[in-house]
Amino acid sequence: MNSFHLKTTFSNAIELYQITLTQREVSYYFQYQQKVLQVLGWVETNPEWLFEILRCFLKTGYVHPYNQKQVLKTAIQVYYGSRANLSYQVSDEELLKQIVACYKELSGMGIETLGDRVSDRFKNQKVSYE
Repeated sequence: MNSFHLKTTFSNAIELYQITLTQREVSYYFQYQQKVLQVLGWVETNPEWLFEILRCFLKTGYVHPYNQKQVLKTAIQVYYGSRANLSYQVSDEELLKQIVACYKELSGMGIETLGDRVSDRFKNQKVSYE
């Protein structure tokens, strides 16, 4: 069975590796996503993409109750901030994969520099980073 399990709309929780995001927490991350998008002047056209961002980071095994909020908020901010600065030569999936790889390189440490590390990675790959 897949370790990621989106519970029914009756429970409205995401459960993974003993971390459960309640409906309230998911709502909090959705509101945070909306704030980030508003600052960037963007609209997310895929309503499931927030769940994909959360799932990818929860799946790393480096997210725990004590760093959960900081990591997931940073993941959302770095994803959309990077997306706004990258050309569309890089797919959404590839971008998220690279962000998670940068996070995992330091075993989940250094979350405060994640955005800079992602930016450097794409600059080193000579991808158009505006």
